[in-house]
Amino acid sequence: MGDTHLRQNILFIIADQLTPLAMGAYGNPAVKTPNLDRLAAQSARFDAAYTPVPLCSPARAAMCAGRYGSRIGAYDNSALFPADVPTYAHYLTNMGYDVVASGKMHFIGPDQLHGHRARLTTNIYPADFSWVRSRAWEGKPVSFPDRLGPAYDRGGPDNGHGMGRRRWNWHLEYDERTHYAALEYLRRQVRDEWYEGNDDGERQPFFLSVSYHHPHQPFQVPQKYWDLYEGVEIPIPDIPQDIEKTWSQLDRWLHSSHGLDKKNIATPENLRLMHRCYYGLVSYIDDLVGDLLTALDDLGLRESTTVVFASDHGEMLGTRGMIQKRCFYEQSVRVPLLIRRPGAAGGITVSDPVSLVDLLPTFAAIAGYPPGDMAPTDGISLLPYFEGAAHPDRAVFAEQHSDGVYGPSFMVRKGRYKYIHIHDHDSQLFDMQTDPEEWTNLVGRPDMAATELELRTLLLNSFDASAIDREISDSIERRLIIEAAMKINGSSWDYAPTEDVTSIYNRQRHPAPEAASKAPYLKQARP
Repeated sequence: MGDTHLRQNILFIIADQLTPLAMGAYGNPAVKTPNLDRLAAQSARFDAAYTPVPLCSPARAAMCAGRYGSRIGAYDNSALFPADVPTYAHYLTNMGYDVVASGKMHFIGPDQLHGHRARLTTNIYPADFSWVRSRAWEGKPVSFPDRLGPAYDRGGPDNGHGMGRRRWNWHLEYDERTHYAALEYLRRQVRDEWYEGNDDGERQPFFLSVSYHHPHQPFQVPQKYWDLYEGVEIPIPDIPQDIEKTWSQLDRWLHSSHGLDKKNIATPENLRLMHRCYYGLVSYIDDLVGDLLTALDDLGLRESTTVVFASDHGEMLGTRGMIQKRCFYEQSVRVPLLIRRPGAAGGITVSDPVSLVDLLPTFAAIAGYPPGDMAPTDGISLLPYFEGAAHPDRAVFAEQHSDGVYGPSFMVRKGRYKYIHIHDHDSQLFDMQTDPEEWTNLVGRPDMAATELELRTLLLNSFDASAIDREISDSIERRLIIEAAMKINGSSWDYAPTEDVTSIYNRQRHPAPEAASKAPYLKQARP
């Protein structure tokens, strides 16, 4: 579909569970993120970017598909990502890109590529239905498979792992594998030209996503990054003693499902420990990002590569006495989003609400995909923001209906207001301009009645809460049956990357005559 050498490469860097409120570029003076700060200064920085689902797997499926979660069945961490849903990987492949992923994708189901030519690493979490939870509540038992045991860390300071300094763990090992594979992929983009002594600029454009596990829990930090915060004054959240009076039904669900009824995270000592470990892991991710940016510079790829940095969702970090995600407060539902484009001015800040579902049309626009040939998407291209476009009245949504949440729950952000609706329970309305920490619920105030009605109507006209509720319950029952059979059969959908190592390095520099007539060695060997 055109001259591939004219299209920009795309490097998409994804952190896991990184709230923008723990980044220097978003105003945190304590956290040390020099590489991300530098990238932000060269980028468009989106200050009101939201995840479509504040939970790992459904957030990534929705992001890849450019659709809100319930529209593709992305409900929870064990929900099937259907193979017939087009993703940005399909569109870019059709435009001549080499589309490759390194690291965590968290796809659930037998399709573990979803349009990617290859994945350079395996999964870090199960790809099957083994994490399915029932939606029982009000005194009924909540099913969660015993196989997870103590290794399923819910992130509190007294979790079986223990937060603090660690020499190493397999989460760090996973990120190191992800990082090495990504760097080698970038280096191979210019390896042939180095051997052959030329660079004709005709190489295939690439899309490489590099998806790290951290700063996701367990909050276990290597000594180097622990020491980085020695003596640093780290602000911790102030949690009122009567915090329960502010809880919504969603907050109460999460207090139980995150195990907060069995542990106390609200002590100053625990909060400081949590923040120090988390900030250390954010600095670890910052170093990895710095390596990738340096590689682009050293390899001569910077001027031909768009860089996008984001996270799948945030982390509450003890704010309101809560941990992890799954809720719609800013620490959980907001994400960092930085886009650096070759030749475009940096230092742009965008205050309009945007969403991770906007990345698919953005990537497609970079590749030159005709918008009229695309399947329906809930997102918009973000490229016009580089030309001064604005959409201040645009509404963006988020959902969380399962996996420790026991009823359809929604958020809509439009302009300065955020409205949260827990179906058949309660609602919250916040003025993000005057109350950015979301302590004053404006629901029921006469002067806010028109705004509340507008946002509630907008939300309920966009999503059928009762239908979603029924479909999730039906889906969970189906998945439990399939998971039981897969367990008996020992079957698995986990992704196993393969590499033909017989044709790399110098071991086949002289191919057989019949092979030499087809293509030179270097062109054959290049992945």
